[in-house]
Amino acid sequence: MCPLFSTKIQLTGGLTVRTTEPAAGVRFCMALMDLTGLDQLTGKADYQSVAPLLSTRELEFLSTLSYAKRRREWLGGRLCAKVCVRTLATGRPPEPAGISILASPDGVPVLHGPAAGENLALSISHSRSRAVALATRAVSCGIDIQKITGQPLRVVDRFADKAERKLLRDRPVQMNEAARLTLLWSAKEAVKKSLLSDQPVIFQGIRLESLQEHEQSGCMTLRCRCEHERRISRVTATVLGEYVLAWTMAEGDHA
Repeated sequence: MCPLFSTKIQLTGGLTVRTTEPAAGVRFCMALMDLTGLDQLTGKADYQSVAPLLSTRELEFLSTLSYAKRRREWLGGRLCAKVCVRTLATGRPPEPAGISILASPDGVPVLHGPAAGENLALSISHSRSRAVALATRAVSCGIDIQKITGQPLRVVDRFADKAERKLLRDRPVQMNEAARLTLLWSAKEAVKKSLLSDQPVIFQGIRLESLQEHEQSGCMTLRCRCEHERRISRVTATVLGEYVLAWTMAEGDHA
């Protein structure tokens, strides 16, 4: 397991969520979950064994999802986000069922109920057997996880121009072309979630300008220009086995 997610949180039903190590002054938390744990927990479509972790409105929404894959992804993402909210809570951490996370019309996860008073921006992502979440006191944020596959190679012209591909050609040195393009896609997806959540799923307005590797931490910093917002986003990314994880937070606070 990546040192980034060094804290292990046990939930009901034997479920495990791993989070970033909490530290004084840190205003964000990330959580990671292996979704195969949900399959091992129960084969029932309604996931009643985890009902104590969900609000009434969340349970109602879960019951509307027809496909097991979608239920698993939605549930895993929510559980990760709830752990993040509890970690950053300013007072006594609310019970999981007291944290209601529902999607806005743009698909952005939003806190409802008493936990909304924590003024946290949230982002959730999932890919294959992994789900992640990010909570922060910044104005907005975006997180994305992608399993490394050959898919980006087949659609590269849709999200990467010649300058970006040249920039990625020789680095990161430990990654092949499929992994590098997955890295670019994930970084742009994180920026889109943070700054362009109400825009179509296109990345032409997001440009990679630089990439820096940090050998000691195993992370990378990608500098992306968001032309629509006329601003620069600093994206942090890392490789987690067969996956690429990228996240960003917009400057500024709710308070």
